[in-house]
Amino acid sequence: MVLEKRGLYKKIIDIVLDILIVVFAIILAISIYSNIQVKVLGNAYSSFFGYSVFEVQTGSMADTINVGDWIVVKKSKNIRLDDIITYEKNGQFITHRVIEAYKGTYITKGDANNGKDEAVNESQIVGKVVKILPELGLIRKTIFNPVVLIALIATLYLIGSCLKDEKKNTIKKQLDTLRTKLVDKTKKMVPKKEEKVEKVEKEKIEESVVEEVSEKEEGKEEVVETPTEEEKEIIEETVEEAEESPVEVEEEAEEREPDLNQTMIFRMVDVDKLDLDSDYLELAKQEYEMFDEEVEEEETTSKENPSAAQEKLKIVQNRKKKFKNLMDKVMYTKSCEIREMVDILRGGEKFKTNEASIVEELLTDYIDGKYYNFCNNVNLEYNSKNMLTRLDTELKEKGNALIQKYKGNDSKYAEKVEKCVSIFQLVSVLEKQFLQDSDVQTKRDGYSTRIQKCFKKDGLTALELKNMIHKLISLQNTYYSVYKHLLNEQESNTFQLELHKISNWKNFFYASLNHNLSFSKVYSNYIVDKTYSEGVIAEDKVLILLNLLMVEFIKDMFQGEFQKKYFFYLPSSIYSKPNKLSKVFHFFEDEFVKNHVFVVIPYSDFLLHKKIVKDYKKLGYHFALVMEYHVPIKDKDQKSISVADYVFIDKKIQKDKEYLEKIPIDLKEFILVEDILSKINGDGGK
Repeated sequence: MVLEKRGLYKKIIDIVLDILIVVFAIILAISIYSNIQVKVLGNAYSSFFGYSVFEVQTGSMADTINVGDWIVVKKSKNIRLDDIITYEKNGQFITHRVIEAYKGTYITKGDANNGKDEAVNESQIVGKVVKILPELGLIRKTIFNPVVLIALIATLYLIGSCLKDEKKNTIKKQLDTLRTKLVDKTKKMVPKKEEKVEKVEKEKIEESVVEEVSEKEEGKEEVVETPTEEEKEIIEETVEEAEESPVEVEEEAEEREPDLNQTMIFRMVDVDKLDLDSDYLELAKQEYEMFDEEVEEEETTSKENPSAAQEKLKIVQNRKKKFKNLMDKVMYTKSCEIREMVDILRGGEKFKTNEASIVEELLTDYIDGKYYNFCNNVNLEYNSKNMLTRLDTELKEKGNALIQKYKGNDSKYAEKVEKCVSIFQLVSVLEKQFLQDSDVQTKRDGYSTRIQKCFKKDGLTALELKNMIHKLISLQNTYYSVYKHLLNEQESNTFQLELHKISNWKNFFYASLNHNLSFSKVYSNYIVDKTYSEGVIAEDKVLILLNLLMVEFIKDMFQGEFQKKYFFYLPSSIYSKPNKLSKVFHFFEDEFVKNHVFVVIPYSDFLLHKKIVKDYKKLGYHFALVMEYHVPIKDKDQKSISVADYVFIDKKIQKDKEYLEKIPIDLKEFILVEDILSKINGDGGK
């Protein structure tokens, strides 16, 4: 009975483990499918047959829905009053209750909030809440984590395997016990003869045994002992389990005869110890270790590595110091990449005295020179073609300056500086080559030539060179994925950045936003355009425009495009809101951006906010005045116009010589003939 219970318990445990593995496997499949929808296909959220699951992050719907609760949202167009809906706004998903509805436009409000939300339309609505699952936030962070799920499934599988192995071992032991008992009982049937007997005596004994056996057969007596009830029970259970899980009986190794055909025959050659070269042995060992990594190397040097990119992103996101804007975040990431490239080119050696400070000094100049065009000393002739030459010169000058001002006791300081300078010069070449060469082999060959030229004195081995190139390209691929992710995060389905080329100016563009929203026919196009080009919406829209424009700046920096200039309009209403205005200007507080973006302001608005414009001009920001024919230039205001960097005039003003004469002489060569007011009035979405 005890054995029966044990067997039953084991079967139950096996079934439970199998069920758990299946359940977790299904959850893992759902989690992977969800990640594919969001991260691969680029969807804002995952959906399963019209149903989506969200976790509540705020208490705006308490006590109906609390922080950490899960909600199941069903896609539906049948939205009514008092329904709780989930909708998307500015890349965030909000779940609130519908309190007003009119022809496809809805007003919502959180149960715990005092004020109403802004109106939303049907295109923003994900669906309505059909189920609330309380306090499941912790489960999402644990069980719904793919790594945790895989670990759970593997653990359950291992436990199941251990139980099955234990079961097989138990069956084998029981079979061995049974075999031993049967052999013992069989031996009792035959008398043991330990000593040698004479032939005659043996025959007599055999005859007596035969007679004894015949007598017992006549008396219906058996020679073999009858097994007990307990032994019968063991035999029956063992046979049943053996049928369910047959055990293979292994042959003893001693009973096997050696198969000479399967052995290897070596030719023995005497070798003198002096003939052994440890360098060659070490090289062969390293070559062997790298052989297995050959396939992986081909993949990592030609493709992006998502897991490595995620790790780098995590480091950037967890930075304690807050980033001012996207540019600040990207350039911080770029400095991390350059440091790691320098570390690889140094062979991963630990920094010696003064080396760390030398690298940081050169890194600052490298970033300023390559990506900021030295900011305050802009050279219009400086572009991607002559960048390497100028950057080499700048790094050498910086190195010489470091050597001259050094007053320490390090006798090898100059040598360390020169080595670091050559490494940074090499980094600039490799960065350019990485973007130019799409073919992996061509890229490797180029890297090989440049690195060997730089380290000619040191003499890298073929293996060291190969390993260095592999690490460099893998690292650059990883960071390329990080930059792409950071820039793609700024994309919006609601708004698109439009760049309008300014006539007769090759690299001048006017930036505006085009909204991709559908409205009910009850609203006229005039009202919609007016709403999006004036008032609060137009003010908030500026931050979206600058965010998308920042992506263009970063692309220009990476490609060495320093001649492009961008103009954008700042709504007149925002000048009377100091906090909001400060937020806008603080958003593009970056030397590169400051030198390449110009705030467009009509002359009539400039006259109202003259002091504000002058104050921001002193902080390094740039402005472009739009002269209006119906607003005359007064003598007292003539000098103040010089605050502008560029002046826009239309063709009507161009023909009026008197009007043109009132524009200051220092701005004559910075006059742009463009009807920019039509673009400003048309901004707001068509």
